[in-house]
Amino acid sequence: MAVSVTLPADQETAYRHFCEDIVTILSWGDTFAYRSHRAMYL
Repeated sequence: MAVSVTLPADQETAYRHFCEDIVTILSWGDTFAYRSHRAMYL
């Protein structure tokens, strides 16, 4: 069962930036991996 969490707008923005950084690190130099990670995390 998935749990839904609602963050205040400023925390949501910070979390999205964090996820984008992680996606970039995980898929550095690999366009396919970048798209795949974005689909999972963003």
